[in-house]
Amino acid sequence: MEHKYDKTTTALQELVDGLIAKIDSNDSSLRDWELRYKEMEHKYDETTAALQGLVDGLVEKIDSKDSSLRDWELRYNETVRQLKGENAVLHHVFAKEIQKERDENLKLKCQLGFRTKLVEDYISCNDNDMERSSLLNEMEGPKENVACQDLIELEKTTSKQIAALKKELEEKSEALKDMENQNSCLTVKQVLTNQELQDARKESIRGLNDFLNNQTNLKSEKNGRD
Repeated sequence: MEHKYDKTTTALQELVDGLIAKIDSNDSSLRDWELRYKEMEHKYDETTAALQGLVDGLVEKIDSKDSSLRDWELRYNETVRQLKGENAVLHHVFAKEIQKERDENLKLKCQLGFRTKLVEDYISCNDNDMERSSLLNEMEGPKENVACQDLIELEKTTSKQIAALKKELEEKSEALKDMENQNSCLTVKQVLTNQELQDARKESIRGLNDFLNNQTNLKSEKNGRD
């Protein structure tokens, strides 16, 4: 009986010793895993801190670029307003000058018509009294010479005035054509400039939207990590 008891006790002792050995082994393995976990946690904290610093730096740069883009957009809008104002002023000036030239041309045409009619009436009245050929033949006569000379001088003067008016009218017409051509060129340039400005504005807005979308995504990722 006692022998059997000793045998059982020995078996139990061996079992206990085996369990203790396993527990010690598990404790050692657990400590190893705890050390590894702490090392990994430390590396994770360092990596997270580095990434957080990088994200913060990127967000700061994006905020700075957004501010710069807003400044450029304000400058762009101000430039567009100035260009539109300058174009409006130029169009007003050209329209005013063109109207002035047209009025001047109309005035010259009226003067030319009036003077031409006056000369025709004068010549017609004098032709009733004497033939132009006889006037020229009688220019040597002492009495008729004065009347003929006056008529000739009047014709010369009036012809010169008419010629001068025609020349001035032609010059004014050429100047008016030049101004109309310049106005047409200015209108075409304004259309092209407005199109270029609209394209540049659309490109700036697209760039701004891209930056804002990137900023929103980075901030969302940052908030998700927090």
